[in-house]
Parts: sequence; C-alpha cells; structure tokens
Amino acid sequence: MEVVGFLRERFRAYYAKTPVAGPPDLAQREFGTGDYGIKINQRHLAFRSREELNRFLREQAPFYISYSNAYYNYPDRRPMEAKKFIKADLVYEFDADDLKTDCKKQHDAWKCGKCGANGPGLLENCTSCGQRVEREEWVCGECLGAVKKQVFRLLDFLENDFGLSAADGMAINSSGGKGYHLHVRSEAVQHLSNPARIELLDYLTAANLDFKALGFYLTEDHRFVCPPRSRGEALGWARRLLDRLAEFLSTADASALSVYGRIGIPTAKKLLEKREKILADLDKGLMHQFPGKQTEQFWGNLLAYAVEGLRLDVDRQTSADISKIVRVPDTLHGSTGLLAKTVALEALPAFDPLKETVVFGGGGETVKVKALKAPRFSLGGEGFGPYSQEVVELPEFAAIYLLARGAAELLPRP
Repeated sequence: MEVVGFLRERFRAYYAKTPVAGPPDLAQREFGTGDYGIKINQRHLAFRSREELNRFLREQAPFYISYSNAYYNYPDRRPMEAKKFIKADLVYEFDADDLKTDCKKQHDAWKCGKCGANGPGLLENCTSCGQRVEREEWVCGECLGAVKKQVFRLLDFLENDFGLSAADGMAINSSGGKGYHLHVRSEAVQHLSNPARIELLDYLTAANLDFKALGFYLTEDHRFVCPPRSRGEALGWARRLLDRLAEFLSTADASALSVYGRIGIPTAKKLLEKREKILADLDKGLMHQFPGKQTEQFWGNLLAYAVEGLRLDVDRQTSADISKIVRVPDTLHGSTGLLAKTVALEALPAFDPLKETVVFGGGGETVKVKALKAPRFSLGGEGFGPYSQEVVELPEFAAIYLLARGAAELLPRP
C-alpha cells in the first residue's frame, strides 16, 4: 500500500472511533481541508452540525482540517465578502520554528538546492554560494518547552495587562506539530477590528516600543529617570521592564552586566559594589548616573535586553488576520499523525506534547519502513534514530510520524 493510502486508512480508522467536538458555533464557521503535504487545498466548506462534521471526517479522512476564527452568516459562500462577517475570536499561534533555541543545532538541518552544500542547524542562506537554502526542521522537548513558556507569558499579558481570564473563553490546544494555539472567545475581543488586533499584537511583541513614552528618559538636567517602582505608578510594559531590570540587577555578575550593559568589566565591578543603592534608587524612579552620555547608553542597552526577554514570538498573520483558518482542535496533524489535543489550563504545566498527543499503536502494532534521514527524536516516551537510509520496524505511531513527514518509505510486510 502506498504511503498516502496507508496514512488515510489509519486517519479514517481514528475518526471512526473518536468523535470530534468542533469549535463553538460550528455552523457559523468556514472550514478548509488539506491533503498529504498540503495544509490547505480546499476552503469555503461549512457544516450544519457536529454530526455532519464527524461524518465528513469518517468518510473523507482529510490530512488536515482547519476552521475560521471568524463567524459568518454564510460561511460556505465566496468571495469572502459574501460570507457576511459577524465577529472573530482571537487566535494566537506559537511555533518552535520562530524561537532560536540551542537544540536546533542538534536536530535541524539545511541543504542548498543549487550547490548541494548542507549542514546542521538552521540557516537562511548557503554558506558556500549564498543561495537560499531548504530547511529540515524537527522538534524536541527543549524547543517545545520554550514554546510553552511563550504561552504562559501570553496568559500573563492577557490577565494582568488586559484583564482577561480563563472565564473569558480561553482555550489551548497543542498544534499537533511544533507548538500551541491559544483561542480567546470572549465578547470583549470578538469585535476588534483588524487595526485593533494589530495594535494588540504590537503590544505583545513590543513592536516599536517607546521607552520615553513609558517614562524612561533623560531629563534636561541629565538625570535618567523611570516610573517609581515603589509607588505602583508603573503599569503595563513599564512595570514589566522595571521588574525585569530589578531581577537582573539583583543577580547579575560583572560578566553579565558587562555583556548586556555594554560596559567594561572594571566599570561593571564598581557598579556591583553599589548594587543595593542602585536598586533602591530604581524604586524611587532614579537610575544610576554615569559621566557624559554613558548613562543613556547603559540603561538603553539594559532596557533592550529586558524587552527581548519579555516580548512574545507569536505568528503575526494568524493573530491579526480575521479571515485566517487554523487547525480544528482534537483533529490529526497531517505532517505528524499527532493529535492537536485540547489542553486544560491547569494541566498545561505538566503537559508533554511528545507523549500525550500520540494516538496510534495502542495495541502494540509495528510497521516496517525505510527511514530515509532523521535525527534522534523522542515520541510516546521512547527514543528513536538517528536514521539514514535504513530499514527498521517501528511502533505504529513512530512509523506514521516519519511517513507523514516524508522521512520514510513504507515497506510491504512479508
């Protein structure tokens, strides 16, 4: 049996025994499906009920199925204007590909289609000829853990800066691939315009953050000031930056202070001798002064460092586009065979996407494949690989994972 037929048969078997709830107000959503290697090749679909959606999944077994964050009067009409837009949820998408984690050097690779050069890690352009390269991206517990931290950071922003909470219709699901989706289905956000969504996104990603407008600036008498931390006057980004600066200055050694403040080691050591006074002044709204222009440069460098550690790396298109469609929670991901599983907020800290999204092979089934090229990876609590052009018999979930990625060929059983 060919790979596509094998995978579709396994997907169909899964949907035959596992009903999918679908999103709220299902009949007002546009749906789209994708085939092997193509995430979206058909849109403008609509289902009148959960039963109709599940019948479609059982009969068609699509490799991907996505739905609109928008609600429409006529979701299956085209062009988009004919759908008659009502409102739209906020959906934030976090992906390991957007984060610069050290683990990528171990499990990701690049190859130049022009000159054939290749190597580990991720590059934009070939080191030999400068041509844009093809990238092979994998995930591990480390990069998925970094993505999860971004989700927690977003939850903190939504709760403390915008007053939203789990009671406002928040829902999280693993993407089934490289990250997470966070859905906000509250009336407080559903009627936001595109410009308003972009403004919100700019806030979360610290785009064009204006330190002076936040209260960090050099006065006419050459004092560098900030909102007083002790009076509770600092709100939003100002509060976050002050807390981050205080945390860093409380624990930094001379080397770290030198690197992030861009000052010499001797100067950093002298500053650390005054650590308690610097922190006390920060609470009062005063920032330590240096001779000449060095004050503004030093604090500007530390503020930039603080921003980088606080800002979100979120997919901008998904988060701002009201006509975007995103994977239906609790459906299968066509590039991994893993479940885009819904995760309760209280369960998120302990959630392991490389274990808890595995749905195939519960009966101990194995599949014989030729693994073409794969780094060592973990799935279902087991380790596999690395592989390079070798015949292996794998648990069904691991074989489906490689086959769905195009990293293996299906071999006939004897």
